[in-house]
Amino acid sequence: MTALLTGAAVHAKKMTLPELLDAARSANPSLRASAAVTDASRAQVTEAWTYWLPSGDILSLLAPSPNVHCQPPPALNLNAGAGIAGGVSHQVVGMGGSAGTT
Repeated sequence: MTALLTGAAVHAKKMTLPELLDAARSANPSLRASAAVTDASRAQVTEAWTYWLPSGDILSLLAPSPNVHCQPPPALNLNAGAGIAGGVSHQVVGMGGSAGTT
């Protein structure tokens, strides 16, 4: 106030627009918070727009599949005429208590 009364000149530093914006952003942390909210809102809008697109796993549709041919084990003799047992002898006990061999 005394500078105005005495007539002394006061010079303000001239600043460019980018300098002013940097000064405002560094002095006001709520501007950074607002920018983060704006970025999050834009991401939500992008996500909402992409929901109408069809989705699925394309890789599983285009992936090759193995060609599998199953073979019986070599110990299993299905052509012997004895069934799956392959000629193994076993004992059968009937109701009367008599045992027989097959």
